[in-house]
Amino acid sequence: MRAVGARARQPMRRLGRSVGLYVMLVGVPFVGVVLVLGAGGRLDAPPVVAGTWTVRVEGPPRPGLPCGVGEPGRWRVGQSGTFVRLEVGGGVELRARLVGDTVTAEEPSGCAGRPVGVRAVRARSARGELAGELWVGACPACERRRFEATRIAPIVPAATEGGR
Repeated sequence: MRAVGARARQPMRRLGRSVGLYVMLVGVPFVGVVLVLGAGGRLDAPPVVAGTWTVRVEGPPRPGLPCGVGEPGRWRVGQSGTFVRLEVGGGVELRARLVGDTVTAEEPSGCAGRPVGVRAVRARSARGELAGELWVGACPACERRRFEATRIAPIVPAATEGGR
């Protein structure tokens, strides 16, 4: 009689193991996905500053300054999340970070061995506006200059350019 009772409990034991295994392999990952999606739902994307910008610099044009700093022109801005790349003309390319609505960049040897910096505040992507300061270090004639920029064209993602 003992053998019959043990055999009757064996299918129940297998069922219990199967249910436990199912909960571990399906239930736990499902709860993890729900928690991650809930946390991600509260995140805000950074403002989009990528594109081509027309730049106006405060004060009269100052030709002859290193790398064309202080001259009006066009900037190309690339962006990946909070990482920004600024091509400010004169062969100067700056790597920057976007924190809130402020883009900050300083390249130690960005212009003929001189540090170049940009601090743009009021990055209002919805209106396509930037305003801030531009400077070249170790250049007595290159005081900080205020600038305003207006986006004239957003950068098209590579996926829409034929996958390059």
